[in-house]
This record gives sequence, C-alpha cells and structure tokens, in this order.
Amino acid sequence: MFKLETAPRFTHGVTVQVPVDGGFEGQTFKATYQTLGIAELAQYDFNDDAQGATSTAFLRKVLVGFEDVQGDDGQVMPYSDRARDALIDMPFVRVPLTQTYFAAVSKAQLGN
Repeated sequence: MFKLETAPRFTHGVTVQVPVDGGFEGQTFKATYQTLGIAELAQYDFNDDAQGATSTAFLRKVLVGFEDVQGDDGQVMPYSDRARDALIDMPFVRVPLTQTYFAAVSKAQLGN
C-alpha cells in the first residue's frame, strides 16, 4: 500500500569530488531532503541560474539536514542554517547535492 505523505523527507548519500593538489578526492556525507511538490518546484528556473541564485534558493528549501560533515577543526559539524549555507556555497558541493535530490525523486517517479 502506498502511503501519501504531505511533506516527505529522505536521506541519501552524497559523493563530492573535492579538489586537491593535482586532482580530486571523493568524499561522502548524508543529506536529508524535504521533497517539493510539482507546483512548488516549478518556481525554480534552473535554466536562468548563471549567478547561482536559483540553485541556492532551491537548496536552502530542500536541504533540511546532514550527517558526516566535519568543520575545519575536524569536529563533526551539527546541522544549522549557517552550516547549510556554508556547505551549499561551495561549487563542488552544490552540484552533487542538487543531482542527488533529482536522482532520488526521479527514481521514485519512475517507480510509481
């Protein structure tokens, strides 16, 4: 039986290719997302996102938690709006965050 939730959330692993001297290092963390409905999702125009404003607003809305993220001091960073904003301000993080969200909801749509 399908359970219709009004505000479903899900947690998925996100793999980030962090730039390092001479290449990249794959690092992972878990992101918790708030699912948006089609009408709300339509408010975001990703085709007109040259300055990153759309993807920033989108990620601020859908990213509601994370795990396995460390700060500069090596300590686990708890989720907060400020920590979320620091995370999505990094270009090599925001793209995988967005891709993971859409891959998850697309797979769910294809399965229904």
